[in-house]
Amino acid sequence: MTTVNETAPNAAPGLADSDYAAAWAARSQEEFANAFAEDVVFEVPMVMTRPVRGREAVAYLLGSVSKVYETQRFTHQATNGPRTYMDWELTVFGGEIMRGVTAFTRGDDGKITHLAVYHRPMLSGLRLSYYAGQVMGEKFGHDLFYSHEAAQAEIDKGGPTDLPEQARAT
Repeated sequence: MTTVNETAPNAAPGLADSDYAAAWAARSQEEFANAFAEDVVFEVPMVMTRPVRGREAVAYLLGSVSKVYETQRFTHQATNGPRTYMDWELTVFGGEIMRGVTAFTRGDDGKITHLAVYHRPMLSGLRLSYYAGQVMGEKFGHDLFYSHEAAQAEIDKGGPTDLPEQARAT
């Protein structure tokens, strides 16, 4: 396993997955597309309700969303075989700080075949999702992103009204 601890912004020297970091630094749809396999699968559970599939769709989405980020830096990286994990920190929406982890898998040709991004804090992720829905909902479907109406519909479906005894705080 290779581990890198870098604090330089964006495509910091030493980050093994420089094509991905360089795409973020360039905020370029074309650069993102160059890093992905044709059938890449992209998941962002805090921001999107389902995966997005295909190089062009994922590159368009990331190229668009990357422009919202005021700053981004990759802070740590670990690679084990085809899997890479990159910690990051960014600012968005007038200085709001978000942190997270990106995990991806590369195919035999070196292209990214699966990409998953995990954001925190939760409310910032939901805010980003809502914004993405306003900007890209027509292209991807408004149901891909958070909306107040969709959240209320899920709540209205109901569910457990009481926690099991062992889950209750004492």
